[in-house]
Amino acid sequence: MVMVSVQAFDDPSVFAFDSEIYIDAKPSNYAFAGDRSRMTGAEVEALYAEG
Repeated sequence: MVMVSVQAFDDPSVFAFDSEIYIDAKPSNYAFAGDRSRMTGAEVEALYAEG
């Protein structure tokens, strides 16, 4: 897995915002609009532990 900030690209609008991870650790004032997949830290870690 490689992670790169979307701001590193000239046109970040070409990327879909279709999931959020570690939602249980996000600041309480973060509330993104829209429907998308949302996973807690435990769910993310379990997913990658399955390998």
